[in-house]
This record gives sequence, C-alpha cells and structure tokens, in this order.
Amino acid sequence: MSLLLLTLAGATAEGIAEDYLLSARNLQAREPGAVEKLDTALQRADTTALESIQAAMAVVTDDWLGAACVKDEVPAFLKSSLLGVETQAH
Repeated sequence: MSLLLLTLAGATAEGIAEDYLLSARNLQAREPGAVEKLDTALQRADTTALESIQAAMAVVTDDWLGAACVKDEVPAFLKSSLLGVETQAH
C-alpha cells in the first residue's frame, strides 16, 4: 500500500528503494538477520530492491487504476493530500 501511495505522490523509485533499504537496516536492531533475509530474497529472485520497486511502480498506470475501479479524481486527491497541498473543490 505504501508503495502505491508513494507512486501516486510522485516519489522516485530510487527514493523509495533508498528508504526501503534504510528501513531494513534499521530493523536489524530489533530483528537480527533482517538485512541478510532481504538480501537472500532479492538474490533468489535475481533482482535488486530498485528493480523490484521499478517493476511494481510500472504497473500503476491509468489503465491499471481504472481496472481497480479507482475513480479518476482519487490519484490527484491522494497526491495533494500526501504532499500537503490544497485541492480545488469539485
């Protein structure tokens, strides 16, 4: 869900990947082995965090949103809400 919201807000794949990897490393203190688990999963999938995030973001198209029954005004509303920008009344 957070990846979808960040995508709609206009975040870059690089920024999302950087934050994701930082979060995984911060989790290490509470869950030893978290980084190794992440690295192992990515290696098994023959991918990187950035490539995985880019692939997931590429799915979020207008057609995909339409097929998910997301109303046309929702992405703009979410983006403005997440970025703290006032929206125009409809």
